[in-house]
Amino acid sequence: MASAIRSLVAEARWRGLWGTVRAIKMNKMGTMSCYVGEDTFQNRYFEDRTETYGRDRWVEYVDERNPDSLKVEPEWHAWLHHNTDDAPSQHPLPRPVYEKPSSGNPTGTRDAYVPPHHRLSKKFDGNASEKYETWAPQGRKKAEGGKPDSEDKVLDLK
Repeated sequence: MASAIRSLVAEARWRGLWGTVRAIKMNKMGTMSCYVGEDTFQNRYFEDRTETYGRDRWVEYVDERNPDSLKVEPEWHAWLHHNTDDAPSQHPLPRPVYEKPSSGNPTGTRDAYVPPHHRLSKKFDGNASEKYETWAPQGRKKAEGGKPDSEDKVLDLK
């Protein structure tokens, strides 16, 4: 009983109170010994070699309410899916010079992509109908029974 309380207190120190409650709920209590590393988004990665293949590696996202799989870096993604045996925290891979840093999915946020002529765009400057005038031919007044704008410009081709 005392060892269970000690492990619960140690888990609470490491995860925090609500992290420990989540670990109990997800049946991940005592996985501190399985901790492998952390990425730049502060996601934690674990490996339990006693579990069956496919259930032995997992990630705990920082934001448990909105887990975003796009916030898993490519190196960690390869490790999670058993493409590499060594975790990036143990053997970091060199990053190419041209590679940009990872970023999350901005869909549903203010940073989401919106086409430039869409109403929600920051560059939106009005509808097309507000920018353009309708075309009115010069002979329109003559067809309505009035005089054209200038009679001398009308060519007679007889």
